[in-house]
Order: sequence, then C-alpha cells, then structure tokens
Amino acid sequence: MAKNRIKELRKAQKLTLKNLVELLAEKGIKVNESQLSKFEKGTSSPRSKMADDFWAALSEIFDTNIPYLLEIPNSKPSRNPSSFLPIINNELKEIEELLLGTYPSNELNDLLERQENLLELKKYTTQAIIAFNEAVKKHKEVEELKDYVKNAHELVAVELVSRLSENNLDTWMSVGLALLNTQDSEDEIKNNEE
Repeated sequence: MAKNRIKELRKAQKLTLKNLVELLAEKGIKVNESQLSKFEKGTSSPRSKMADDFWAALSEIFDTNIPYLLEIPNSKPSRNPSSFLPIINNELKEIEELLLGTYPSNELNDLLERQENLLELKKYTTQAIIAFNEAVKKHKEVEELKDYVKNAHELVAVELVSRLSENNLDTWMSVGLALLNTQDSEDEIKNNEE
C-alpha cells in the first residue's frame, strides 16, 4: 500500500479524522473515518476510479502538492504561505485557552512572549500571502498576454496571406518553407551542442 503524509498534515492542522472526512465531503469525496484511517496508515488505498480526485482534494485541503502528500522522494511541500496560517491560528488558539488558567509568572511570561511572536509571524505570513497572490495574479496576466500576442500574430498572418495575389502567395509559401527549414537546422545544431 502507498505511504503518505495524510496523518502528519492532518495533525499539523489539528484536524480530527471526522473533520477531514467533512472537508473531503465538501469537495465531493465520500469516505468514512475508518476508510480514511486505513488510507493514512497505508494499509488500504482509495479505489482507482476515485484515487485521483481523492489525492487532488487532499492536496487542496492541505495546500500542498500530490507528490509531497504521497511521500515521493525529493518532493517538497507547497511554497504557498497560506498553508502556514491555519497552523499559526491553531497555536494562537491553544495559547489563548492556556492563558485562561493560572500560571507562575515565569510561565505566564513565556506564554505571552510566544503569543506575541506568533502574532508577529501571522502578520508577516499574511503579508507574504498577499504578495504571493499578487505574484500568481501577475503570472496569470502575463500568460494571458502571451496568448493574446500569439493569437494576434496568427490573425495578422492570416489577414496578410488572404490579401496576397496568387503569384505572391506562391512566393510567400516558398519563403516560409525556407525559413522553417533554416529554423529546424538551427534547432538541430543547438540540440547537438547541448
């Protein structure tokens, strides 16, 4: 059966099996706690027809990639900083609950210092999330612009060719084929050099 990081990531986000079953159900994946426990332990795997959807849903829930989730060697966790926010929030919640009790002053100071550090970390993580989302948005805009330019070039080429006379069209085709042959030769030379 498949090794995986389900339990490790679930515990890091302070989720119970029941919580994770509910989150999976929200994504259209129907499993029960017993099945999920077996998947976690690697004693059972999701049926092949649901496996892709199951791992994709978990990767979204844990904000990581599937290779990392499946413990594929040399895979790395997600670089999206939003994956750290639930962990920070859970830590802060625990500290708030602890602060409701009574402690000696040195332990209280340690808790307050830890809370302050986590709040600062949360602030920086939130700023990183905003920057990350902006970078993703810019990347998408650049990709859309590249597609637009490519489509524009194709439209211009079609328009130009449609305006050529039959004699000029034959000349254009000959020149185009010659350019393609030259380009293929240059690509072959580059590949041989590498």
